[in-house]
Amino acid sequence: MARTVLALLLVVVLAYLIAQTIWLLWYGPQDALPGSDLRRVAVNGGAQQSAALSSSQVQRWGLFGAYQAEPQAEQRPVDAPETRLSLELLGLFQTRDRGKSSAIIAERGGDAQLYHIGDGIPGNATLEEIYPDRVILKRQGRFETLRLNEVKGLAGGVTQVTEPEPRSPAPSPETDLAQQRTALIRQLGLQPVSEGGTEGYKIGDRAPKQLIEQVGLQPGDVVASVNGYPLGSEESDLAALQSYMESQSAVIVVQRGEQEFTVNYPP
Repeated sequence: MARTVLALLLVVVLAYLIAQTIWLLWYGPQDALPGSDLRRVAVNGGAQQSAALSSSQVQRWGLFGAYQAEPQAEQRPVDAPETRLSLELLGLFQTRDRGKSSAIIAERGGDAQLYHIGDGIPGNATLEEIYPDRVILKRQGRFETLRLNEVKGLAGGVTQVTEPEPRSPAPSPETDLAQQRTALIRQLGLQPVSEGGTEGYKIGDRAPKQLIEQVGLQPGDVVASVNGYPLGSEESDLAALQSYMESQSAVIVVQRGEQEFTVNYPP
């Protein structure tokens, strides 16, 4: 008898559990969902509501990072129409260091002057760029080209002194200075001298007159030292040239006949 009653109870309990399981599967739990900190945002394309997203809000979130424009390379003028200014380009001193390049420019019939990039040029112009055969001027907001006067250069005027184009591998700074030293000796017609206790270089007759007169020299003068470096040996010559390239100025000791004097360049 007891076993029969126990079996009936188990059947009733099992039936109840099955019924509860079916109820849960069909209707789901009756407990309320847990609370959420998320705010519902209404998006309605037809009506403007205060809760709608704006483009400024999206930008402030920075989902895609901050926009940064790529830096653009400095554009330098390469060529321009010929200038109408009454100027002559008599010589060029071009180096790979743009700030140390210079040009010798003269008004027609006037004295030549040495100019660096950024200097003012007669005719209310500015020297903008220096190339092996020309310079670029800027006048009234426009670029103009002034080309090298090769006729006067061949006739004994100022000639062109430039550094060679870099090759692979690139030459060392010592090689650059040595090449410039060789070019200057050739172009200025310098002759090594060692006489009467004076050593240095004698300025030759074919030296460009406008250039040496601007410095205060003349053919036949002996340049003994520059910035305290005695001239005559390659090592000392290179040290003097390096000193000038760095300072863009020179204190030149000159022997003219029996007289010795000092010349400052620029004056």
